[in-house]
Amino acid sequence: NVRTHLTFLAAVPSLQAAGPQPVSVVLGHSIVFLPDKPMAARKADPRVGYFPIEYTAFEPGSGVAQDKQVLIGRFRLEKANPAAAVSDPVKPITYYLGRGIPDRWKPHITAGVLQWLPVFEAAGFSNAIRVLDAPTPEQDPDWSAEDVTINVIRWLPEEHVNAMGPRVADPRSGETLSAHIVVWPSVIDFFSKYYWSMFGGSGVDSSAPKLPLSDDKAGALLGYAVAHEVGHTLGLMHNQLASTAYSVNQMRQPEFANRFGPNSSIMAYGRFNQAAQPGDGVTQLWSKIGAYDMAAIKYGYGVFGTDPASEQRELAAFADTFSRDRQLFWGSEESGELLGRFGRDPRVQTENTGAERVAATRLGVANLQRSLARLDAGTGGDRKLYAATYDVVLSRHVALLKSVNRLVAGVMPAMGASEGPRPRVVPAAEQRDAVLFLAGDGASSLEPYAASDVLERVSVYGGYRAIDRIQ
Repeated sequence: NVRTHLTFLAAVPSLQAAGPQPVSVVLGHSIVFLPDKPMAARKADPRVGYFPIEYTAFEPGSGVAQDKQVLIGRFRLEKANPAAAVSDPVKPITYYLGRGIPDRWKPHITAGVLQWLPVFEAAGFSNAIRVLDAPTPEQDPDWSAEDVTINVIRWLPEEHVNAMGPRVADPRSGETLSAHIVVWPSVIDFFSKYYWSMFGGSGVDSSAPKLPLSDDKAGALLGYAVAHEVGHTLGLMHNQLASTAYSVNQMRQPEFANRFGPNSSIMAYGRFNQAAQPGDGVTQLWSKIGAYDMAAIKYGYGVFGTDPASEQRELAAFADTFSRDRQLFWGSEESGELLGRFGRDPRVQTENTGAERVAATRLGVANLQRSLARLDAGTGGDRKLYAATYDVVLSRHVALLKSVNRLVAGVMPAMGASEGPRPRVVPAAEQRDAVLFLAGDGASSLEPYAASDVLERVSVYGGYRAIDRIQ
């Protein structure tokens, strides 16, 4: 592991007249030999959303000049006792808590990682994942967070609202050599405002009436975000089709919603149960690991067959189950090919949940409007917090309305085994309802954001015009 301190001359966009300015960065390099024996590869299947590892074999010996192979990216996880139905692994997947993580967040991050333990248990592995503190410089002066042979959860104190799970893979087999989970602390504040906007101010969650949220509540949201990123490091892509796996009725029934959450995969961007209303009794308001995640991990890490040929047959048969159960459908828009397939599919939603789009949107809008009415009490008179939270409430509201657009001229590719090969157009009645809602109640629902007593606190000028443009 080598660190270099590099200085460049670069133009500063806001100071063009000053000319090139020196900019210094510290760049980490980690170099390691690939394993002498590649891990056994597992081919990708278009019904299961793993990150693809692609390569082209020239003169592969099968009679063609070149052959493109698509593998799934995954960790090397091997049973210590191959004969056991459930066994500890030879080497567990280990995540280190980076040295910069504040102590108050470590238990929540650890809990987020360990949410995946029962998923691997169902796939045949006990104690498949563990979390360790990074060693101190005194304990191990050579330890490096950039080491390509380990997995580190890194805390980056920069003003960027996100978290991500990048990976480094062996291109010969798809083996994940290391995967880092990167967390920018601003994501905690954003999710807190987002959660309050949907549930705290609306009265759905009476334990979160004000911002900032308690450490326990904010930490639980952080743990959810980390669990999502762990899924990426395990090889799973987003599953935005899972956002609309459940009906609005199911999302409002506490016995169902508290067990399954708002969608069928933690890899969905349909994060929250927007349909839940005050008095429904729903307490599991954000995504949790679902049926799709359980099945996808089994496809990637489970043991199939006794030889390569039988493994391929059993994998193909198991992948076929993803076409027979709505909870196991997978769809996303993370590549040009996927965008071409799912770009007009109204079932593929981000930041929205619920199968009935207009009904789910009406309920989410009702929550946001109640929170807007309580914005002053929820922010305790803090002018800066009021304005920042107003922006979040408004942006969530607009996102809900825009999600209805996808019904108009929407096209749904065939997913189920019984649906046939041709895509289906959204029925005319649903498209008509979407247009009527957007042009009527949807547009008028934005009026409270333009109230003068609200705008005077968030915008010096142009506030009403901004809302008018959105409408």
